[in-house]
Amino acid sequence: MNIFFRIFDKIGRMGMLDWMPDKQYLSVMYRGLMGKKLNVIKPATFNEKIQWLKLHDRKPEYTTMVDKYTVKKYVEQILGGASTLFQHLVFGMNLMILISLHYQIALC
Repeated sequence: MNIFFRIFDKIGRMGMLDWMPDKQYLSVMYRGLMGKKLNVIKPATFNEKIQWLKLHDRKPEYTTMVDKYTVKKYVEQILGGASTLFQHLVFGMNLMILISLHYQIALC
């Protein structure tokens, strides 16, 4: 990592680059970490596809899913108030497993 990237990363983590467009910020961070230009027009690698998702897949549920207290309420709402079922599940599980479990229960 070069010194420019280290400074850029530090300033970005402090929130001083919030004014910068997301695409430009991700491009600089990607080049600094991966050593090559980010291609979000035709993403080929897994990392490029993740960056594309960061830019284009903005669902309001994601802000709920990253908070462990609100995700518990969210999952209980999806499961229909089955809090006993939720208490038996491991809390650190992937939320997609919980959602797929909900759909399996709904289909039965």
